Formats: sequence, structure tokens, C-alpha cells
Amino acid sequence: MKRGLLILFCILCVTSVQASVSKYHPRESWILDPINFEIHSAELGPRQMEQLLKVAKALKFMLNEPRVAGLKLTAHGHANAGERNAMKLSRKRAKAVKRKLNQLVKGRLIINIEAYGATKPYYDPTTDDGIEKNGSVRFTASGVFYEKRINYPATVSRVLKKVGKNKKISDKEIIRAIPKNSEEASQYYAFDYNSTTSNQFRAFQRLVRTKVDAGNVEILREYLLMSDTVDGYFAEMYFDHIEGVAKKQKTLLCQIFDEFRITQLKRLINTRIEVCR
Repeated sequence: MKRGLLILFCILCVTSVQASVSKYHPRESWILDPINFEIHSAELGPRQMEQLLKVAKALKFMLNEPRVAGLKLTAHGHANAGERNAMKLSRKRAKAVKRKLNQLVKGRLIINIEAYGATKPYYDPTTDDGIEKNGSVRFTASGVFYEKRINYPATVSRVLKKVGKNKKISDKEIIRAIPKNSEEASQYYAFDYNSTTSNQFRAFQRLVRTKVDAGNVEILREYLLMSDTVDGYFAEMYFDHIEGVAKKQKTLLCQIFDEFRITQLKRLINTRIEVCR
């Protein structure tokens, strides 16, 4: 039985951010692939970094404004692997992961560490199968939060004014203006019902669709998440456009779909199955 891997189990789970509960809106959970360390080592080598970069990429998406997240990192070691001072080593590995994630993910990411060493193995430590399974670093990020944007309508209004003046709008501004929940969706679509902002709103909608058609990954992700809240005649236009995107950007669309669990983007499940099977 191969024992060349660290017996370390590490869970990243989102904990409550120090703020009032009403200020945040929970999103979906994320399960990320594990990282394996070499035995007796806390070094992040090429193999570990390859996976850590994937973790960082997912976290960057999760923390895209206005998201915030508090992460709890717990490290578990196992003495049966022959590691000396498993508690100290598991803490060292956890700190290495935290330090590198903070370097890679420059956003509102709060990571707290708990190291258990050999005291709390995840799998049965008396079996070969348990030892082998424990030899991994596992990440579960759940309960990502969206910050409630009190001035969201003002944010959209500023963007629409720039549209009306034919000023350049950055991708970041576009992402900020895209609604993140049902409350914001109601405020967002209300701009189309207002005769003074309707033209700018529809021009902005066209801009978003143009960015999506051009393969802008960050905006496409946000655009897909809009499927949760789009309604009325906007929904018909939206889902028709998604069908067009599936034809033009099939590979990219499937890559982004893979970032979401099958239970996410429920209103796009048929598109996901048909396009990416």
C-alpha cells in the first residue's frame, strides 16, 4: 500500500462573517478537488501548486464583487503514516495553504485555521483504505455570501448614464450592475419600465449580450447566474440568447458549466445536458 502521501485532511468551509446577518445573502456551496502532500513535508511543490491554482481560480470567482466569504480551514493528520509530530506538521501545512491562497486570491477572503494533527482522522485510521484516503487535503467552501448592496439602484443608474453618453464601461462596472438576487432583479428591470431610462437600459442589455457573445468569461458567469432571477418577457429573450450562446460558444459554455454543481443553475439544466453531454 502506498504511503507516500501526507495523512492530512483539510476542509474549507465558509463561516459567518463578522457582520449583521441581514447584510448578507447566502449562495450555493462549492466542493473543490483535494490536494495531496508528500509525507513528512509541508512544501507546496509543482503538483500541489497545480491544484491550488485551481482552488484559487474558483475562489476568485466566488469573491468577485460584491461577494464576501469567511473560510475555516481545518487540518487533520495521521500518526499511522509514520509522520512525526503530526499536530505541528498539519498546522504548518495549513498555514502554507492559507499563505499561498491569500497571495493568489486578493479579495475579501477570511481564512481561520484549526489543526487537529492525529486527533481527528477523517477516515478509519486502522485500515489501509482509511490511511490512503486520509492522505489528502480536501476543500469544501459552502455558504458564499453576497453583500447586500444598499445603493444597488444608484450603481445601475450610474452605468446607464454612461451608456447614454456613449462612454466606455469597464467589465467590472458591468458585473456590478448585473443583479445578484431577486430583490436586485426587480430593481434592475424597473429601469426598463421608466421611460427616461428605458433606452439606456436596453442598450446596456445589448452590451452585456455582446460581451457574452465575444466570450468574456467573467461576464458570462454572471450572465448564467441571472437565470435564477430573470422573469417575464425578459426571460424569453434571455433563454433564447442562451441557446445562441450554446451554438457559438459551446466549449467555453461547458467549461463554465463544469464550475457549477449539477444542482446549480437549475433553469439551465436542460441546456447543460443537451450541449455538454
